Amino acid sequence: MEQTKASLTAHIASLEKACGTLEDAIGETYSDIVRDAVIQRFEYVFELAWKTIQIAGRFMGSSCSSPREAIKLAFKLEWITNPEMWLESMEARNQTSHTYNEILANEVYQTAKKFPGLVNSLLIFLRKI
Repeated sequence: MEQTKASLTAHIASLEKACGTLEDAIGETYSDIVRDAVIQRFEYVFELAWKTIQIAGRFMGSSCSSPREAIKLAFKLEWITNPEMWLESMEARNQTSHTYNEILANEVYQTAKKFPGLVNSLLIFLRKI
């Protein structure tokens, strides 16, 4: 169990740092390059977030094997309060391979801008585990 706690603590720290890099990119003056950087950072923050939920769930005796299951678990355990926004983020993450489409890239960028707030709310609960 201690190894799992150490792994969870490390993932939480990584998620905090990654979310900070996303927030930094969002804070930059908008340009196509900044938009693309935000989208890239959003991708890895989303992946790290659901995998951190997965590890936290294991630590709490639950399991999940996909982002959708992780979102459901986090809602069930009351770590998140708005699963719809998380699912919207998941869908945006799934679209990032198509961001060569200008309209889609801008839509993903708008979703990505909201994601740090979701992650920071999640982190409040994960730090208490």
